[in-house]
Amino acid sequence: MDANIFGAILGAGAIILREGFEAILILTAAVAVLRKTGAGGESVRAVYAGAWAAFLFSAAVSVGAASYALSLPERTRAAFEGIVGFVAVVVLFFVINWLFHHTYVVKWNAVVTARAKAAAAGGSILGLFLLGFTVVGREGIETALFLQTIVVSRGVMGTMAGVAIGLGGLIVLASLVLRGVGGASAKTVFKWTTVILIVFAVAVIGGAAHEMQEVGWLSETHFWFRESQALGSYLGVYPSVETFVAQATLVALVIASYVAVRLRVHRASPVSGTKA
Repeated sequence: MDANIFGAILGAGAIILREGFEAILILTAAVAVLRKTGAGGESVRAVYAGAWAAFLFSAAVSVGAASYALSLPERTRAAFEGIVGFVAVVVLFFVINWLFHHTYVVKWNAVVTARAKAAAAGGSILGLFLLGFTVVGREGIETALFLQTIVVSRGVMGTMAGVAIGLGGLIVLASLVLRGVGGASAKTVFKWTTVILIVFAVAVIGGAAHEMQEVGWLSETHFWFRESQALGSYLGVYPSVETFVAQATLVALVIASYVAVRLRVHRASPVSGTKA
């Protein structure tokens, strides 16, 4: 399989799974809160209506942005890819960091459930609609941003295939959640998609730095080895000091974040003498 297509399928599929699965978990929790508080079916339908509206809005934004990016002249597209790539990597790093700290889903879940209780208590259908829209829209805009980097750098075909595969996996995971077996699934999904996202982020920042070198925005100091199409397509590895430094910096930040989490867990464990 072509390296660009394979990379697009893997990256897009992982993004759809991670972002979509988080939205499903939080929506499920919000709906459970509404049902426990005795809210009627109209309230639950309002949340789902908001979620579907946000899904369609995010899809439209993603398609529109991709169409715009692909219509740009080649040199402008390279600059666009570099800028969007760096922005996406910054967002990806915070997503990965939050996943390491186990607070990204937990804290956002708490905010959503609190808003669900408040909206149900006030009988606000609009508030519940906006709740569903916010949950899915938040993940949808992140997804649209990440997908732009894949579309521009690896093409539409592989990206769409990855989206389709990711959506198929999401349907399976959603059915597991609705059957009450989502706990183990959530742990597995977040673990493996985090690993894929780290590899994806390293490839994206390497590619973004390379594109900025192509348009003359970043200097290019060559290493001794020749450029490999496979390494460039799969991992964003190019024979220049600048791209290597960008990737090494990102890897160092990810490792530092992980080590910080492990130290925090160790200090909070009963063995260390503090409360967990």
